[in-house]
Amino acid sequence: MREWNNLQYVSSATFLLAVYSNYLSATKANLNCPDGQTQPQELLNFVKSQVYFGVAPKTPKKMHLI
Repeated sequence: MREWNNLQYVSSATFLLAVYSNYLSATKANLNCPDGQTQPQELLNFVKSQVYFGVAPKTPKKMHLI
């Protein structure tokens, strides 16, 4: 097992979620969940939180490619 595998999986999943959020925005659609609808901006906010969690605590002044 590679040391950074978990970060690679999270970054891949968040990238796909960002693309899907963009698609939902372009088609003016929402994601239907069991507890209600989720707007594309909510998905994008989650993506941003995951990226900042993965990068910011380690290097607060410098972003780098994962």
